[in-house]
Amino acid sequence: MTRHAAMHSALALAGCKKLFIDGGSNTGDAVDAFYRGSFHRCAKSSPNRLYGKIWHNASGREKAQRMAPLADVQSWCVRSFEANPRLMPMLRAKGASHSSTGRNVRFVDGLLGTVTGPAVSRTVITYSRDPTGSGVSFFNFSRVHSRTVPVLATEKVLAPAYDVRDVVRRAREQSPGVIIGMRLDVEGEEYSLLDALSTAGEDGSTLLCQLSFLFVEHHNLHENMTWHGFPERMYNVVNDRIHYLMDHEPGCKLQINWRNFWSSCGDSARYVWMKSPQATGRNVSEAATRRAAVSRGRRRGRRRHS
Repeated sequence: MTRHAAMHSALALAGCKKLFIDGGSNTGDAVDAFYRGSFHRCAKSSPNRLYGKIWHNASGREKAQRMAPLADVQSWCVRSFEANPRLMPMLRAKGASHSSTGRNVRFVDGLLGTVTGPAVSRTVITYSRDPTGSGVSFFNFSRVHSRTVPVLATEKVLAPAYDVRDVVRRAREQSPGVIIGMRLDVEGEEYSLLDALSTAGEDGSTLLCQLSFLFVEHHNLHENMTWHGFPERMYNVVNDRIHYLMDHEPGCKLQINWRNFWSSCGDSARYVWMKSPQATGRNVSEAATRRAAVSRGRRRGRRRHS
């Protein structure tokens, strides 16, 4: 067995009739949300632009049937990939908690990208003093978010990486007919993954059409597109390609191409996250004290001017 085959064997995908691939665990909130049914709610009640043409003429019953697999959350295997090794102890504890209820969940210490290897270089960026206040991005980190996030420290690490195409192929090999859902919150790398999945192979088909449900948070466009030589319009290019495949590729399984610039469904919107303890480095009590101080200052200011 090759090293790459051994890595994918460790994902334990055999017997997974439904597989949810989560790119970007962070603190595991999206996995929690998946089991609360949040992704099913997003899938069945989103704007029409996120579906293929067949959806627009479908009856309510037909729409419910198309999204029904997401409703039975306990029947899914979940494989959630985290590129930041510092978060893994917390995620392993969370995975054990989910597994104790009979859920088939693994938080994978590895980057979900477009290469496979046991020791791929990445940069861990610390942006707050919160224990979870670090992340990984191949892009200009100060440009990834809608507002500037400070860079307090950087560290180069070598850690496993998994090609998203290999993961999809492995899932199909292990369980022919597997239903696959995917969430991507990968700090700007989503364009590379979507480009790879939606590009036709030698047989003329795409791996993207093997997915049934796709949920993506898109990050900063014009600053980060040139990293891979993509055009600035890559958001439009890749989404036009995805919708063409949904509507025209025979047998394409994709039901929803859920996309947003603020969240990937199942997690906090970016402008909400920016105020969180993870982003600011202040715990809940510190944040409450700060808000109270600001409120007192405003009241004093109003009294002085009254």
